[in-house]
Amino acid sequence: MHLANQNERSWTYWHYRLGLSAVDHVPPLPVRRQSPVEDRFA
Repeated sequence: MHLANQNERSWTYWHYRLGLSAVDHVPPLPVRRQSPVEDRFA
């Protein structure tokens, strides 16, 4: 299984389990942006 798929499944599972959202209404996974420091070392 691809890591991105696992993260999405985990995100959905925990939002549902913690009562943060309904199964059909989970917010989208946040997008990670690189910081300027990470850009210098990439």
